[in-house]
Amino acid sequence: MYAGSLTGGTFITTTELQDGNKAIVKYADSFAAYKAENPNSSVTEDDYKMYFESGDAIQKIMVGEPSRLLKQFEGLESVSLTLPFEGKIYSTEITREELNSYLGFKIESLGEDSEAWRTKFSDEYIYNETKRQEMFNKFVKTQ
Repeated sequence: MYAGSLTGGTFITTTELQDGNKAIVKYADSFAAYKAENPNSSVTEDDYKMYFESGDAIQKIMVGEPSRLLKQFEGLESVSLTLPFEGKIYSTEITREELNSYLGFKIESLGEDSEAWRTKFSDEYIYNETKRQEMFNKFVKTQ
């Protein structure tokens, strides 16, 4: 699947297409789990921690990557993404309909146009701290 292209793709342990229209993406639940799946990786535990602790990385992943998948694959109806880190589990299950309604436009309309993706979504919802926080609060559960 396209998962390797997602932000933090190195740390994704599970990708699944369920019922032909639901993407399920799970990140490693710990550095030990990541290392067990990738014993030859040169990534250290400090690298792993710094990756997810830096620059609101978890929020950016949780807001950006389900949207990117729904943009990229028009046949998808929903995305479930789970990212455990440091004793917390961040999860979202978002449908295309919910996302499009929230945004006020169809995410799939951005298509392959990287400039449209950047200006209409990425700059607005991933890199704008206020809008990212609002979207994160609406769609992401933290346990």
